[in-house]
Amino acid sequence: MTILSFLLLVNAALALVSIVLLVLVTIGFAPHLRLRGHDENSYMSLFVAGAGGWIMGRTVFWCLIRPGLGLLGLMDPMTVTMPGQLINAGFGAWGVMIGLSGIAALYMSLPAWAQREWGFFRSPFYPHKISIVWRW
Repeated sequence: MTILSFLLLVNAALALVSIVLLVLVTIGFAPHLRLRGHDENSYMSLFVAGAGGWIMGRTVFWCLIRPGLGLLGLMDPMTVTMPGQLINAGFGAWGVMIGLSGIAALYMSLPAWAQREWGFFRSPFYPHKISIVWRW
């Protein structure tokens, strides 16, 4: 296995982990976001939703779909270069850090008793339900 193929595997793994973490952040923050209005909270919510969607879209296309379609012969294969793969690995690691930061914010916003009961990775599901419906 060459170093470039190893980096392709690392990029795919980082992409999958970052997407899972960002989906958890989306689930946790969705009930709190307001996408309409002209106050600071509305603009902050729009930024969070837009930036998260952009990061997930970029990660899915450049780290999963495009390499996969190239391997299947359905898309022109990417030019695999060391700088390109290092940049992709950097974006993947960045996505993981953003996802962990979002989950940490959700976890720290819980009351102390809920932190002990729910734990770090279950905090997006507090309190007992999943809601991916934004308030309009």
